[in-house]
Amino acid sequence: MTAMLAACEDPQTRDVKARLVGTWFAESQEHGGVARRALTLEAGGHLKESVRIIAPNGASDLESREGEWFFDGVNLKRKYTYVDGQPLTNAHFIYDTHELRSVTASELVAVSNVGRGELRLKREQGGVRP
Repeated sequence: MTAMLAACEDPQTRDVKARLVGTWFAESQEHGGVARRALTLEAGGHLKESVRIIAPNGASDLESREGEWFFDGVNLKRKYTYVDGQPLTNAHFIYDTHELRSVTASELVAVSNVGRGELRLKREQGGVRP
């Protein structure tokens, strides 16, 4: 079925999807501390994401999520089905959609469709996180 759907996609969408695959990183200020995010988009549509929040006093908390991702030609869509290794029920899946603005070899930029702001991630270069 996946092969049939891929055959229906236009070449530009397939190209963008291929460029999205990989591990992306971001660091931002959140809740008075620093948030470090790692997002891995796999070729088969699986995703893994971890976010570490480091408080000003040095304490940290890590949340991990897993699920599925999809690119429809305009939007990068993520559906999280696991949080910290625990499965979510259908009623509690977490959905996140961002309109893709650009994706290069080193940067992904997208804007939230529900006012959550801009998503700006950097690609891991040579095994070193940005």
